[in-house]
Amino acid sequence: MGLFKWLCSRFSCTSSCKFNNQMFDSSKLALPLEEFELKMKDVKRILKILNKRGTISVPVNNCSGTII
Repeated sequence: MGLFKWLCSRFSCTSSCKFNNQMFDSSKLALPLEEFELKMKDVKRILKILNKRGTISVPVNNCSGTII
């Protein structure tokens, strides 16, 4: 059994692949999900993916200038 685990550990993938953002049109991501015709299984699948992934903190642009 130990030999089998050792062989499996040698063939496991340890890469940190990410989606190619340059080729991806992210304009649809800004739209709320209510604007799409989604079935309940689609919503469940999206929520399952979102629960697995961590969030990315986006810096907020705080302008303290006055409008004249």
